[in-house]
Amino acid sequence: MLRIFLISIVALIALGATAIQYRFDLAVAALSSDSPPPLLDKRELSATERWFDDYYTIDSIDARTHVIGEPRASGPVFSYLIEGRDRAVLFDIGYPSANILPVVESLTDKPVLAVPSHLHYDHVGNLERFENIALLDTPQRRSQMEGDIFSPTHVQYLGSAEGHEIPRWKITKWLSEGEEIDLGDRTVRVVFTPGHTDESISLWDETNAQLFTGDYIYEGPLYAFLPNSSLTDYLTVAENLLLKLPKETKLYTAHRMNITGTPVLEMRDIVALRDTLEAVRDGEAAGSGFFPTRYPVNDRIDLDADIPWYQGWSE
Repeated sequence: MLRIFLISIVALIALGATAIQYRFDLAVAALSSDSPPPLLDKRELSATERWFDDYYTIDSIDARTHVIGEPRASGPVFSYLIEGRDRAVLFDIGYPSANILPVVESLTDKPVLAVPSHLHYDHVGNLERFENIALLDTPQRRSQMEGDIFSPTHVQYLGSAEGHEIPRWKITKWLSEGEEIDLGDRTVRVVFTPGHTDESISLWDETNAQLFTGDYIYEGPLYAFLPNSSLTDYLTVAENLLLKLPKETKLYTAHRMNITGTPVLEMRDIVALRDTLEAVRDGEAAGSGFFPTRYPVNDRIDLDADIPWYQGWSE
């Protein structure tokens, strides 16, 4: 009897260790489906938003900066059309389940450069519809090229969560950290903002004090538990942004939870994120849940991190 009991204990320990080792894959498998989930019901829009069709919405920050929303998607996402005199950038390209191109063409007749903040499926879903596509230049991405064709890995894309096959794109431009994209009388600068993923970027319009953040920060739970996430990177970026950006900078983010209209945060939210990350690093923050472990940042933001002893903090 004792032998059977000991064997059972060892088997349970081994099973638990395996589950921890493959925690992310198990979580993705549990959440995955063969097709996208049903659309959310329409909700009342803010005074400045309007429906483009039955799926997309349009809002405007100013006359040359437009917000294309997908509020009915499983995780509502927002892309930004940033226009200059001669050309425009579309920062993030939304889900694969709809066609964003007619929305963009209704807003500008200028050449558009499509720039994803990172490679998750809800940010690159329409990338193949554009002739001009730019990615941040990294050794990892260069190693994935086949001629001028790029295809993301499963971990970079995560489209299996909603039944999407891994895409392929023709890359026409490589971006470097700190590079300025000239739109003609307006420039945006590439800012390297890893944390959510190891190759994420934001765009900084210094003249208008606008930072387009992608998934670095937004209202809701920040995903910092992915295989290519890093709490150390999250903290380093927060510290750098607080040093370099004016206090009046507006943060235009890719997601929202409880608000209507354009998802926008302020620099004080990055202060709160920095403070939370420092507390997590120093063992002073009480998290809830196992995987992910959730830490409150403020009344609008949470940080979802890996299991504490796997968080991998480094100097």
